[in-house]
This record gives sequence, C-alpha cells and structure tokens, in this order.
Amino acid sequence: MTPKATGDLIQRIKAGDKESFWHLAEPHYKSLLLTAYSLLRDADEAAEVVQETMLKALKNFDQLKDTERFRAWLTSIAINEARQRIRKRHPEVQDMEASAQDSKEFVPRDYADWRDIPSDALEKKEFWDAVHSALESLSPICREVFVLRDIQHFTISEAARILDIPEANVSLRLHRARLQMRELLTPLFRDPVSPWIPLVMMADMPAMMLHRVVRCKTAIRELSKYIDSQLDPTLRNKIENHLKYCRRCKILLDTTRKLLYIVADERVFLPPFTSNLTDWRGFQE
Repeated sequence: MTPKATGDLIQRIKAGDKESFWHLAEPHYKSLLLTAYSLLRDADEAAEVVQETMLKALKNFDQLKDTERFRAWLTSIAINEARQRIRKRHPEVQDMEASAQDSKEFVPRDYADWRDIPSDALEKKEFWDAVHSALESLSPICREVFVLRDIQHFTISEAARILDIPEANVSLRLHRARLQMRELLTPLFRDPVSPWIPLVMMADMPAMMLHRVVRCKTAIRELSKYIDSQLDPTLRNKIENHLKYCRRCKILLDTTRKLLYIVADERVFLPPFTSNLTDWRGFQE
C-alpha cells in the first residue's frame, strides 16, 4: 500500500469509516501474530492477543499521531497485551530477567564454518523446525528484539520505542540474540571434516600478532554494530583489518550474516505461527 493510500484510509477511519480500519490493519496481521507468539509461545493465546490488539487500536485510533508509524503503533499494542498476560503468570520475573541479561555478555563457543549452506537444506521441514526451536530457546527479552529487528525489520530506534527501552538495550539484546541463534543452528551445518578451530587459531596467530589492531573480544562485542553499519569509521576499519587475519572472527561474522538472510525468509512464518489465521474482520467493539 502506498503512503498516499495509507494516509487516505487513516483520514477515512478518523472520519468514522470503521470498515476501512480492517483494510488498513489486515496486511499486518501475520507479523503481529508472530510477535505475540514469540512472547507467549502459545498459538491460541497469540491469536487472542492480536484480536484484542485490533479492537484496542480501533477504539483508540485517534491516539495515532504519526500516520507513518501505524505498523509500529499496532506492534506496540500487541507487545503490551502479551506482556500483561505474561505478568499475570509470573509477576516481576520479566524485570529481574531483563536486568540480569542486560548486564551479561554472551561469548560464542562454536565456530563451525557453515557459510555455504546447500540450497536443498533450506527446503527441508527439519531445517525450519530447527529455526522455530532456536527462536523459542531465546529468552523472551532477546526473542522480542530479534523478531522486531531481524524478522520484521524495524529499525533500532523503532524497536526501542515499541518496547519502551533505551536504544542501547535494544542493541545489546539484539547482539546477544543473534549470537545465540547462530550457535543454536550451528549443529545443523557443522562440517565433520573442517579443521578444528584451535588449530586454525594457531595457524592464524603469527599474522594476527603482526597486524593486530583490536582483540577478538572487541571484534565479537562489536559484531552486530559492524553488520548494521553503526560503528564510527575508525573502529570499523580496525575491525575490518582484524577480520583479514582472523578466520575465527570472519567465520562468526559470515555465519551471523547467513543467519539474518535465513530468518528474512517468509517461511519463518510457517506453523505454528500461521495456524491461527482466523477471520478476525468480523470482530466489533
């Protein structure tokens, strides 16, 4: 839908044409369902959250000030609805978990090289089952950021507004989620004949010592910002120089990029995410 068409629909809705709301909101239903499911991990409950989101959005439509952020506004409502249900089950657990995880740094352990995944592997049900399983294995605070940024492609600033947290926390959780997802999927593609990583490190050591401008720890910590082009030019150049001589960090970078390519595929929305695509258009206030 073009910006002009979206703007026209919004004006009609604000003028009282409620039927137009369903035309405006329907393209976002699938992504809202995934967002709700990513937190609740229950397809029926996620569908209820999305239906409640639509009703609340229609009821409070006059609160929408920036017409270009309609999708983000809907997503924010859905996340708040899902969080309320989680708090009813486990009061205060979420805040404690967030504080604990935001203070920890995730360190990768598996550096298997799976940059060249056979195309037929991406067509197998077992592969997408593994993607869903890996996504569910993330903590809720990392999962919601990963879904918003890397599956639904909101910007860091948009995700921060949706989740009502600082952008620095979004970046930290996103980096952790990416590395965890990559590690969870690595066993699927481990090459049994590839060199053992300590041997690779030893072979690279002389060149690394000669040309080192940053340590591996720094390169890994800044990996997501490097991928998203959020580093200042000086640090970016230093990391690029490091990547020329450290195969371990280069593998980590390339497999993380491969992960982002994978989860951008629409098949990430396969069941259970689409199992409850019910006809919600008939719901009324």
